[in-house]
Amino acid sequence: MTAESVSRRPLPGWLRDPILIFMALGAAIFAGWWLLQPRADTISVTPAIRQALADDHRQLTGHAPSPTERRRLIDDWVAEEILFREGLARGLHLADGQIRERLVERVKLMAGGVPPEPAEADLIDHFAQYHGVYRQEPQISLEHVFFAAAPADAATVLARLRAGETVAGEDYWMGRRFDDFGESMLRGMFGPALLAASRTAPIGQWQGPYASSRGVHFIRVSARTPARPLPYLAAREQVKMDWQAAAAAAPVAREVAKARARYRIVDAP
Repeated sequence: MTAESVSRRPLPGWLRDPILIFMALGAAIFAGWWLLQPRADTISVTPAIRQALADDHRQLTGHAPSPTERRRLIDDWVAEEILFREGLARGLHLADGQIRERLVERVKLMAGGVPPEPAEADLIDHFAQYHGVYRQEPQISLEHVFFAAAPADAATVLARLRAGETVAGEDYWMGRRFDDFGESMLRGMFGPALLAASRTAPIGQWQGPYASSRGVHFIRVSARTPARPLPYLAAREQVKMDWQAAAAAAPVAREVAKARARYRIVDAP
C-alpha cells in the first residue's frame, strides 16, 4: 500500500458529520473547563488567611506565633472550615434559625453597607413625614404591695390598705413605687392582667390582688398620662435610627430584586 493510497482513504463517517464534530468539540471544551475549576473539596489556605491567623494570635498573646503555633493555627482553621462546609452540606443553616438569621443579616450588611450619617435636614424631613409614629406611650404611676403567694386573708389585707394602714408585704425586685412608667414596661414587669387593671382602677384607691408571674399584687394608681406626640428633639435619636435603617434597606431591596430573577418561586401545596 502506497503513501498516496493511504492519504486518499476516506475519513470515517462520524468525522464527516458536522453535528458530531461540534458535539465532540463542545465536550472537549467543557472537560477542559471542568479540569481547570477548583474542586468543591478544595480548601485554600491563602496568604491573607495565614496573616489574619497570625495577627489574631499576636493580639491575643502579645507575641508572633512560632512555626509550631502557626501550623496549629492553620490546622485549627482547616478543621473549622471542614466542619463549616459539612454543616452547609447537611443543610444545618436551613434548620437552625439563629444561623439562618446571622447569614441573612451578614448579607444585608454586605448589600446595604454601613448606614450613612444623615444631615439634620434629612432627620427633620423624616420626622415631618412620619410624625404620627413618634409618640410617647401612655404612662401610669402606681405603688403596690407584693406577696410571693396569695395571702389567705386577701380581703383583710385589702381592707387594711383602704383604711390607710401600712401593710409591708414582701420585698419586690423593682421596689414599691413606679412613677410615670410606660405601659409596655409595666406589662413586661407585671403581665397583661395587672396592666389592664391599672388602666381602669380608680385613682387613689387600693385594688387587688392581681396575679403576676412572680406572685400577687395589691395596687394603687396615682396618675395616668395618655399617649402624646413627642417633640422632635425628644424623638431625634429614634428618628436617626429609623432614617439610617431606611437608607440601608434600599440597596438591600435592590439586591433582592436583582437576585430574585435567578430563582423560581412556587407555592408548594
